Amino acid sequence: MSSPTSPEPSPAPVTGDLGQRLYRGILAALLLYFVAKLLFFAVSIRPELPPDEVTHIGRAHLFAQALWIPDDGPATWRYGLIEGKPFLYYVLMGKTLQLFGWLPLSDVLLLRLVNAVLGLVTVLYGLRWIRLMTPNRIVHLLFAAILTNILMFTGICAAVSYDNLTNALAAMALFYTFAFFRDRSAESLAKGQLALAAGALTKFTFLPLLFIVEVVLVAREGRRLAGTWSEVRAALRPAQGARGRRVLFAVTAVVGFGAAGFYGTNLLVFGHLTPKPEQVLTLEQAMQNRIFARNFIVKQFKEGNLTYEQAVELTRGIHNPGNRHRARNLLALARDPDRLQASLMGPVEYVWAWGNFMLADGLGYHGHKVMRKWGKDLYPVLILLLLVLVLFIRKWQPEDAGGGWTAAAIIAFFYAMVLLWVVNYRVYLGSGMLDYALQGRYIFPVLIPIVGIVAYYLVAFLPRRSQVLVALLVGGYFVYGELPFFLDHSNRAWFSAGLTMDSAGLEE
Repeated sequence: MSSPTSPEPSPAPVTGDLGQRLYRGILAALLLYFVAKLLFFAVSIRPELPPDEVTHIGRAHLFAQALWIPDDGPATWRYGLIEGKPFLYYVLMGKTLQLFGWLPLSDVLLLRLVNAVLGLVTVLYGLRWIRLMTPNRIVHLLFAAILTNILMFTGICAAVSYDNLTNALAAMALFYTFAFFRDRSAESLAKGQLALAAGALTKFTFLPLLFIVEVVLVAREGRRLAGTWSEVRAALRPAQGARGRRVLFAVTAVVGFGAAGFYGTNLLVFGHLTPKPEQVLTLEQAMQNRIFARNFIVKQFKEGNLTYEQAVELTRGIHNPGNRHRARNLLALARDPDRLQASLMGPVEYVWAWGNFMLADGLGYHGHKVMRKWGKDLYPVLILLLLVLVLFIRKWQPEDAGGGWTAAAIIAFFYAMVLLWVVNYRVYLGSGMLDYALQGRYIFPVLIPIVGIVAYYLVAFLPRRSQVLVALLVGGYFVYGELPFFLDHSNRAWFSAGLTMDSAGLEE
């Protein structure tokens, strides 16, 4: 294994006291601009528009009324199954409403502000991670400029969504795991494992990231992990000043075993890592949830248990217009399976379409209103990514950043492959719809290593002046292509009355 102190291809291009002040000033300006955008979106965007926000708010209220996790009942059915589902985000939001509900803010705004803090935590840990990877300040600034000016990322950070805790924990897990690669510290390892375990209790789709990071950790560190375990055991012995470490290791063990027990119990009881709604609820109860109703009706039609007319009639019971429309589109496609199969893209064609859609969706906005980037708005990013790919192939060395860039690329690549082949392509083959269960934000748990690779390989190997020029051009493009793009393409239908909005009476 190469040394973690591998030389940079180019030294940090800004030095001296003036350079440090300029660096901090630009970084502070980018972060303040990001915070201002979060506040703008949190205050102004209608609560019906961000993806599933009304459901997340409803579930937060249910958890606020319980001491820990509420039981499934008439009040919960419309929001989906509670039992056996990851719960950490909703516990946090529920406790937020319990502790701070007295503030003169609507519930929607209060929860959005807490989520904005989670979004800021994601960015700050991203910055800690990129500083760990390279001392090059131009790379840091370009990384910050790109990360904080991705429209869907900013939009979801200012909305009520379990994606925000998922992304924050992913950023923390990556930072502490990569810190362990450098310092071989038991504390870094424990913090990384704690973040991974907490992420597993936040969202089911965090599990592939957990698995990939653990495989990279074991493959990279191997026998050295045994030495770290000896350090942990030594730290647990009573000693002056070791209380904090003992608490950290104890919490990590509790959360880690808790996550393993949570999914292990589900597997033993239900035969799945998370139960299906019909395993806990009656069909009538489960059908009150719009997502389950949509999927169940389409499945029943495909299996021949419903005629087309009967299935369409059942969709009238789906009160959410978007899900009702989606169900009818799926039924229409499933009505002629031979024609559907003949129209499906092959794997190679699908990879290109998937990549384009992920970019258009992630750089745009996808909620219950959609604003994607296509055509001329997407071409510069496609060219930019193609250039990064060429530079990565030409310049990559296994020992760069002590093997850190290799690990980052592996984690990002395999997580994307899980999304592409295990999830999205299978859904596409069954539905015939490219955009079904496919959204750009699904890649955000590995957004930090992706943006880091882009920023590093674009500028790190250039001469000093060229680094500055490229960073200004690329960073400026992302800044201009985010909030200005949104304001130019939005209308009144996107915006609420502002601070007075309330969650009462919101419809999914």
